[in-house]
Amino acid sequence: MTDVLLAMWVLYVLAGLVVLAEALNKLEQLTPRKRGLAVRERLHDIVQAAAWSALAVGAFLALISPFYELAAPDLQDVLVLLGVAVLIIHRRSQEQWT
Repeated sequence: MTDVLLAMWVLYVLAGLVVLAEALNKLEQLTPRKRGLAVRERLHDIVQAAAWSALAVGAFLALISPFYELAAPDLQDVLVLLGVAVLIIHRRSQEQWT
C-alpha cells in the first residue's frame, strides 16, 4: 500500500467517524413525531432525518470499509466525506466560541 493510499484511508476513516458522530447526534435531537407540530415543521424534521440517516449510513460504511476488503476509496469519496467533516467541525467550533 502506498503512502498516499494509506493517507487517503486514514482521512476517510477519521472523516467518517466525525460525520457518524454528528449524524447520530442530530438524529437524536430530531422530533418528527412530537405532538403539536405544524405539517411544515413535521415535514422539515422528516427530511432532515432522512438526510442525516443517509450520512450516518455512509459514514458507517466508511468506518467499516478497511475491514471488509472493499475497494479503496476514490479521491472524490475522500474529499466529499472530508468536506462534510470539516464543515461540521467548523460549525461546532463557531458554536463553542460564541
